[in-house]
Amino acid sequence: MNQDRGDTPYEHSFAFENGDIEVGVHYTNSIHEPRIQWHVIGTTKQGTWGNLVLPSDPASSFMLPYQTPRVAEPRLTFGRFNDEAPCIFGESRDSIELPEWVARELREELCYLSQLNTGPSVNDDPTVFPSAIQDSAFPESMRWTQFQWDGGARVMWYECSSALEGEANWSPEWEREHLTSPRAYQIDEGELIWRKHSYLDIARPLENAVASSD
Repeated sequence: MNQDRGDTPYEHSFAFENGDIEVGVHYTNSIHEPRIQWHVIGTTKQGTWGNLVLPSDPASSFMLPYQTPRVAEPRLTFGRFNDEAPCIFGESRDSIELPEWVARELREELCYLSQLNTGPSVNDDPTVFPSAIQDSAFPESMRWTQFQWDGGARVMWYECSSALEGEANWSPEWEREHLTSPRAYQIDEGELIWRKHSYLDIARPLENAVASSD
């Protein structure tokens, strides 16, 4: 079964081995990051932290978002940090292969949400942004706080204001998240979204920048 599913949280479904899987893009998580939600139809198997990985183009000198040389076909990986292996149709899997058309649709939707929007639906009032965004995925919660407003791009930049206390709480995941500071957020149609690919449109400000409401 291959079809669009605009009437459900899952926009697309496709046949996989002994059944069907439905997928969709969302950003309803604590850090408002665009991710893939998935569900094995007819079962309780589902998740919200899926990610798309695509094979890199050997003819290109750089990789686009979601591309990696580690795969030969489009795949859906599981877990926020690609660290889960749910049992699907009797087998534990850390990823599954995606049909080309599904991967193409998901990439378009993820890229649309992850890059800056310059349209009229984007909020231009810095006072309505939350003062902080809390990420409780770590032993010591990672906190992101406002530090600069870009009125031209209508972006609120958030920096990681948390510091680890003790090496025992350090992890590669913490380090990887910390390296994304500062992060660009927009409010689009009333919804807060992390524009994680904003680097394709504008440069990140310096960490020691002074907050501004210009």
